Amino acid sequence: MAAILKDVRCKVADGIKIGGKPIEVIVGEGLSNKQSFYVHEAVLRQSSSFFNTALNKEWKEGQEHAVELPDYDACVFEQYVQWLYTARIACMPANNEQSNYGFGRLTRLYVLGEKLMDPALQTDIINALVLARRSDAIPINRNVNTIYEGTPVGSPARKLMVDMHVLRQGKNQLKLIAPHPDFLLDLVTSLLHKRTLSDEVRLEFAELDTGVPASYYPKAIAKAKGVVSDGV
Repeated sequence: MAAILKDVRCKVADGIKIGGKPIEVIVGEGLSNKQSFYVHEAVLRQSSSFFNTALNKEWKEGQEHAVELPDYDACVFEQYVQWLYTARIACMPANNEQSNYGFGRLTRLYVLGEKLMDPALQTDIINALVLARRSDAIPINRNVNTIYEGTPVGSPARKLMVDMHVLRQGKNQLKLIAPHPDFLLDLVTSLLHKRTLSDEVRLEFAELDTGVPASYYPKAIAKAKGVVSDGV
């Protein structure tokens, strides 16, 4: 039986153009916190609607090949650049300890994806969060608060935070210290609706245990995968 090989080929026209002058992205503010990243324009524009718009030639940023992001964190943006070039998310600790399973890095990066309007990044982060959950991990309060403070009402990432905690009931007592008020409301509403995790209710969470967690993807990605209809 022939081995299954990963096909890395693509059409010539689909190859990313990485020639020419890179874009300088200046992240943070103040002498000690500001950092410049030099990224190819095509790489920045490939999945981010924010950069795709900002780098149009009619805007200052597109003309000067420079974008300033003073309210962003340089460490988180570096993760984003790593993902852009490698399609991998650097979130696990170097010493192989299961230090919160990288939830802190993942949730901060998801919020950056929200600001940069990059659903492809957010989809990869959802997958990483679900994989961590399958290792019986759960985001701690500050990770949940990061999501709730950086996403709008109805965000699929908010739903994922709630569902992870609903599934946790019956295993350990939930330790909620200074939770975000919107999260607490969503959690209580969900718990009252579910009451007990019967077999039928667990079917609603099946994709958190196996398969593809597509219902937590950004709508554009979910629609492309046929998970939601145009009317949703």
